Amino acid sequence: MEFSDGKLPQNCYILDELRMDVPFWEIEPLKRIEIINCNIQKIDGSFARFPELKVFVVRNNELEHISDDVIPSSVVLVDVSNNRLKQLSAGFFTASQLFAKANRLNLRELTSHTLQVIDLSDNYLSSLNINCPNLRHLTVNNCHLDELVLQRSSLQKLDASHNRLTDLVLGDQEMLTELDVSFNALSDMRELPPNIIQINASNNRISSFEGFERIETLQVLILESNNLRSIPDTVVTLLQLERLNIARNDLRTLPAELCLLKKLRVLKVEGNMLRGLGNLMNVSTVNILKRLERQLPAVEQQTIQEDIGVCNNDQSIINIEGRKLTELPPVSANLVTLEASRNMIRSVAELEQCPRLETLRISSNRVENVGVLQHLPSIKFLDCGFNPCGASLFFSRAPEFAGRITHLNLSGLRLTELPHWISQCEALSELIVSDNQISEMPRWLLDLPLTVLDFSNNSISTPLFELGHMESLRSLSLSGNLIRRISHSILTRPIDKLKQYFRNKL
Repeated sequence: MEFSDGKLPQNCYILDELRMDVPFWEIEPLKRIEIINCNIQKIDGSFARFPELKVFVVRNNELEHISDDVIPSSVVLVDVSNNRLKQLSAGFFTASQLFAKANRLNLRELTSHTLQVIDLSDNYLSSLNINCPNLRHLTVNNCHLDELVLQRSSLQKLDASHNRLTDLVLGDQEMLTELDVSFNALSDMRELPPNIIQINASNNRISSFEGFERIETLQVLILESNNLRSIPDTVVTLLQLERLNIARNDLRTLPAELCLLKKLRVLKVEGNMLRGLGNLMNVSTVNILKRLERQLPAVEQQTIQEDIGVCNNDQSIINIEGRKLTELPPVSANLVTLEASRNMIRSVAELEQCPRLETLRISSNRVENVGVLQHLPSIKFLDCGFNPCGASLFFSRAPEFAGRITHLNLSGLRLTELPHWISQCEALSELIVSDNQISEMPRWLLDLPLTVLDFSNNSISTPLFELGHMESLRSLSLSGNLIRRISHSILTRPIDKLKQYFRNKL
């Protein structure tokens, strides 16, 4: 190794001078190397002599290049942050975690089948195309990025803040739960995956709320310092929202429906020119919501007081979840979303007049017949689990929504087999059929673009091992079945290891 001042730091030793009869790494295998703040400029030779080396850390040095043969394939964590590297060694791409922040990287493409965590922050990348199917955490903040392209992966957390992004398409990242794209130049965010929990998109140029209201899992949404001029009343669909920051925008009004979000604990609206709400400076979230509640139409206020349910002005969204109702309330042709789980409803025949219905949750009721659903063309999300309606799902032909549905939950229906029309659901990404009596997994499942598949608590004795080759699959649940030759610990492995096990069984 070469040092900038030609001298060894006090915490470095020349191994050859230890005069050991047997090298220390043959007595106790070396598993971790850390060379930090040592002003190293060059690494000669290879660490291949250490076949059990797992961690390679050389951060805070002056390295400009690391040869491809320096790092053995056994390494799982590489940290080369705060150096002067312009390129990444090929050995880095076989690890599972890579930290290369604050270098001088000139990188446009990154491909790896093993990397799960990547941190490239504080580099000058401009444009980056990442193809890492097992990637879970990606940090590329402050990288001067104008373009970021992400191929389909297992990404759960993305930090792309403090860049120059004007567009970001994340539709394929269906496992993404945390997103930070603050301090960019984004004008809209319509293409968002469905399962995000936290979004920070502050300090952009966003002028439309479109896209956010479709993310039903959203808990935290930060849109401070954008160009928003209105918030639609469809915000009422964000039933899990706990924190909403829309401060310093161009808002003139707030939708009264915000007061219907029962989990909302923090609402920041300062820095807007709001009318009809008085001075909101230093006003608590509770008091803001009370002022909004007074603006609701009289009929809607009565609905709240009677604790029957919630619907927006045009009746496109109705939420009557957990109200102990025995029948559906009046519905209109405008209905798009119906949340009616955990009631005592026996019939859904009224939905026949709702051709625009996209989201339907009627689980845990007493519905005996769902035949009317086969004539609804727009359904994308259907949850009818835990009802006595299993027999009525075997339609004589494929339902009209077969080509559009993406999420289907048929849990607890006492099914002994799957309805064959599911094989024609070419857009289906999530299929949950737990708590039934199904004994066989049909092979046509392999032809669907599934990312989530739940067959837990059924009567399956032999799983469909070909699922191991299903690239789109990100979650597979098979516990609670009659599979005797595969232990519970194997069936509950991370999806990558479980799929590998299935491939080995073929």
